[in-house]
Parts: sequence; C-alpha cells; structure tokens
Amino acid sequence: MARRMRAGGRLCGWMVMLVAAVLLLLASIDVHASQQQQTSVDTSSLRSLYHSTGELYREYAALAHRCSYLSLRWVSGRGVGPKGSPTKSLLTLHINYNPEQYPNKSERALLLFGEHARELISPELALSWVRMLCGEGQQLDGSPVSVNMELPGVGGSIEQILRTTELLLFPNANPSGRRRTEQGDYCNRVNDRGVDLNRGWGEHWSRKHDGPSTYPGPSAWSEAEVVMMAREAARFKPTIFISVHSGSLNMLSPFAFKRAIGGEPAASTTAVDPPGLTVSAPVDDGERGSGLKPVFNVLHKVNTNFCRCTIGPAGKELGYLSAGTCLDYVYNRLGTRYAFALEIYAKGKYAKDRAALSLLEEGERQLGGSVDELLEESMQSEFLTHTLPSDVASYPLPLEAEAENDVFVETASEMGTDADADADVDADVDAEGELDSELDAELDLDAEVDVDAEAEADMEAEAESELDASHELYTSKNDADVIEPSKSSLFPAPLDHRSRSCLLNFNPATPDLYKRTIDHWSRGLLAFIHTIHQSRPHK
Repeated sequence: MARRMRAGGRLCGWMVMLVAAVLLLLASIDVHASQQQQTSVDTSSLRSLYHSTGELYREYAALAHRCSYLSLRWVSGRGVGPKGSPTKSLLTLHINYNPEQYPNKSERALLLFGEHARELISPELALSWVRMLCGEGQQLDGSPVSVNMELPGVGGSIEQILRTTELLLFPNANPSGRRRTEQGDYCNRVNDRGVDLNRGWGEHWSRKHDGPSTYPGPSAWSEAEVVMMAREAARFKPTIFISVHSGSLNMLSPFAFKRAIGGEPAASTTAVDPPGLTVSAPVDDGERGSGLKPVFNVLHKVNTNFCRCTIGPAGKELGYLSAGTCLDYVYNRLGTRYAFALEIYAKGKYAKDRAALSLLEEGERQLGGSVDELLEESMQSEFLTHTLPSDVASYPLPLEAEAENDVFVETASEMGTDADADADVDADVDAEGELDSELDAELDLDAEVDVDAEAEADMEAEAESELDASHELYTSKNDADVIEPSKSSLFPAPLDHRSRSCLLNFNPATPDLYKRTIDHWSRGLLAFIHTIHQSRPHK
C-alpha cells in the first residue's frame, strides 16, 4: 500500500512537471509571437501609407489646381567649390491667402521638411498640412477640416492664421536621399552624395563629424540643396522658421553649435554665405535685446498641449553639439528670432506620455522665480533637464493610442538618436565658457587650410562610399522628371534588425499611428504660428 502511494506520488510529480513544461512552452511561444508582432513590418501597409517622391510631386501639382492661394515653383542651384554638387532642383510651395484683402501679412513662416532621408514622416506631414491649409484636410474620424475651423490646441482658426501669415515650404528637402530610402535603405540619412544636409550650412561649419551619417561635405555650401534653401530663405526673410525632424521627441531652439542660451539673432561674426547671396539686416521685430527669451516662452506654451517633452537649446537638450545647421544659420545669420527644430516622432510615440520639465521649468523649480526673471538674471545659466516624478499627475494625451504605440517601441541605441544623453549639461558657467571657447577654436572656418592632404583624401573616400549609384539622375532640371521604379518595388520589408530599428524609430508603421501623428503635429504647427503671432509686442 505504501509502495503504491509512493508510486502514485511520483506519478503526480511527473504529471505536475509535465504540465509545467507544457505551460512554459506555451508561454515561450506566446512571448515569441509578441516579439514577432513588435518587430514585424507590414510592407503593404507601408506602401499604402507613405508616398513615393514622385507621388508627392503629383499630389502637390493636383492640389495647386484646386487651391487658389497655393503656388508651386521649382528652384535650381549647384554646390559651391570644385567639389560641390552638380545642378539640382527642389520644389517650393508658396501659400499667400487672399492677398487682395490681406496684402500685408505680418508673419512669414519658412518650413523645411525631410532634410534627413530616413525621416519619412516629415514630408508626409508637409503634404497633410498643406491639404489642411487648403481646406482639404481630414480629422481622425474622417470628417473634413475647413479653414474656418478652430482645431484642438491651436487657439485660432486656420483662416485666422492664414490672414496673418505668408508661408514658404520646402516639402521634401532631400529628394535624392528619400528615393534611396524608399528603396529599402531605412537607415539612410544623407543625400545621394553621402552628405548630411543639416551639417552643410555656413554657420560654424566644421569638417569634424561622428561618421558617414553626419558627413558635412568637403566644404560649407558644397550641396546644391543647402544653397537653394539658404538662397530662398534670404529672399523670403522669414519671421518664423521651423525645421521638422523625427527620431526623438524635442522642441529645440538655437544654438546647436554651442551650449550657451544667450545671444541676439543676426549676431554672427563667423558665418559664411554662398556666393551671390545678399543678406540684408533683419527688420526690427520690436523684441530687440530679448534674445531667446520670447522663443523659450513660445516653446513653454506649445509644449503643454503637444510634445510634453524637454525643450530648449539644441546644444543642451540633445547632449551633443552640431556644426553647420540650418537652425543656427537662420537665427544667427539671417536674424529670424523664432527659429525652431521639431523632433516629432520616436519609437512609436508622437508625444510624451506625461509632462516633462523643460530646461527653463527645471530652473524655476530649483531656483525659484518665473522664466522671465531667471532669464533676466543670467542668459548663460545652466539648468538641468529632468522628467517629472511618476507620482505627478500627467497631462492627458488627446487622441492617444497607447496600445498601438507600445507595439512599435524598438531599442535603437546604435542610432544615437536618444535625446536623454545630457550627462554634460550640468557644467557650471565657468566651464561653459571654456567649452564654448574650445568649440569656437575647433569650428574655426579657416581651419580647413590646416587639413593635410591625406586626411582630405580619407574624408573624400568616406563620402564616395556613401554615394548612391544612381545620383546622376538628379541633375535634371526638375527632380519630378526623374523616372522612379514602380510603387510595388518601393518600401520593401526591412532585411535586418538595424533596418527595422531605423524604420520604426523614425516613422509610424501602422495606419492608426500614422494618422494620429499627422493629425497631432498638423495642429502643432498651426499652434506654433498662432502662438508666436499672439505673443508679439503689438498684441
């Protein structure tokens, strides 16, 4: 009897172990399926969501026929120097609403989309935003958006904004690079010559770079795209400048080449302009002497309803310095006070789940006093960037889709796009001065004469390795003339983990998340322009 009981006990034990093994196996299958869901990409969905470069052009051409105040113009240009790029072209969009009734608009907004090729969502936002400005947009529920509507978080109707603001857009600033990305190179950041367009402007340009993806070219203004954008910006004389990116969630102000937060616009003593470009003195905006203070105040207001992320100077918030950027050239050389770089999407999210303390807000919390008081005390002070404690109530995220968002969170540390690397932001003011002096020496534009021939050859070889074999196609008068592959061959499934990480870190990959990102930041762009106009001294 005892033996039977012991045998039965052993049998029960084996059965328990068997059941546990089965459950463990099922759990592992379920986890594997979950991981597959997180990392898989539906190629057909990508093709239905994202437009090819040629499709973008055709959409704008058709829209211009229906929208009386939208005009299209192709601009052409070539790079500077013996190693500059050949002649290329870019499409510009000009929006001037009812000029007979509203002839003297007080705001001129210049927006750049798609400087970096892998940030596919940026030119997509441009297309949807222009549709909205022309009264052809759609809300998330599919209902139409008219220009007399006041959308959530904006503070005014689209028509109110159009009455006061003339707009110039580069809706696809890097068409040659985007074409390469459309063909499956989802980590490609550069143009067809292997140059990072946002390192090639003439404000504190430097040869130094971290690798092929940030190669600044053989000289400032070597790339035709950068020359064309600078030339049109100087002619347009914007009062507002916004460059739209993805890969992190930040709303950034100048400066990118240094960590200091002080300085009036148009104060550069080192900027180099492309040949033939005449830069006139900026018109007095009524805010002379205030530096970046009004810029921070606008960021503070818009952040509450939209990004809910860290805000402030790019050189502080990103944790690294960037030479030769459009942000610094437009602010420091052209004199556009309200200059911003927006990072609108990262790792499955188009806004932070909960509010984050901005650089200035953290200063308020630690030192006491208002933003204005703190900036008056020291425009060079160092404030830390922190996130609110978890027990602090968060701002609700309108139209949030957390379940869908979380599916596409990818670890992409190798991309270097995480904006939380602020380990050196807490240096004191004395150290700040040393860092800036040191950086200025490094970024001296005359330093190029000291580069030896061997180093020069290495840099050129590195650039050549990044060239797209088909870049010769882009010497046609209009980029729209380029014959592109059939849509069925574009946006292929990423082939490896790195490609998936790039695609999912920089771009929404499901219809719902794509629509929500576009809707959220279409309203965000409107909110920026409206808030700036309402903040002017004459208001």
